[in-house]
Order: sequence, then structure tokens, then C-alpha cells
Amino acid sequence: MFIGKHVYADLVQCNPTLLTDKTYLEQVLWDAALAANATPLSKHTHDFGNGGLSCVIIVTESHISIHTWPEYCYAAVDIFTCDKQTNPEAALNHILDKLCAIGINIDIKERGAQIKKYGCTKCNNCVVIPN
Repeated sequence: MFIGKHVYADLVQCNPTLLTDKTYLEQVLWDAALAANATPLSKHTHDFGNGGLSCVIIVTESHISIHTWPEYCYAAVDIFTCDKQTNPEAALNHILDKLCAIGINIDIKERGAQIKKYGCTKCNNCVVIPN
């Protein structure tokens, strides 16, 4: 039993021009959400003025984000989904392809797996997870 899957990766050898293109990155992440069978809701991008961008797509199931360093041809990607019908690895593969990147230090974690073990002692409103 776990709540969601968290995929994060360092992307190297990215096309630096693509890492500075706000519209392109937003579309790549939006389409990555669809590739993961997630439901995109909104987007926000911050331009740091030096070429680097941070972009997040909020999905019904959680989020997909990227932070870029075009001067190093590098991006950090973070994908979290909390619906077993989604496939965050498919989102990562889409991003890798569209940024012409190589993924290194890819980590996949099942989040919330310890809920059953620790439970909740703060209130009486929590859902009880059966054994």
C-alpha cells in the first residue's frame, strides 16, 4: 500500500535552446501529463532572467515540474502522482525525448508507504487502513 509514486531525475545533455523556451517547456510538461494518463489543470512558469526557468504543471493527481540551467545543458525534473492509473515514468520518458536529453540519477519512490505503520494520533478523522 502506498499513496503515490514520485519520480525525479537529473537530465543532462539537454538542448539548451529548448531549456529557455517557456512556451515549449509548458507544452512538453502538459503533454507529459497526458502521456502519464494524468489530468493537467494549470501551469505556472517563473523566468529567472538569466535563461533558467522553473515550470510546474498541476495535475489532478499532483504535479510535474522542471527547473532548468541552460548554461549547463541541465534540468531537474520532479513528477509526483497519487493515482495508481497514472504512469509517471511515461511522463519522464516524454520529457527526455522532447528535450533531447539523457536521464541520470533517476529515482522512483513509493510515497506514503509508511502510513499503515504509523497511522494518525492527532485526530479521529483519518481513514483507517485495514491490515
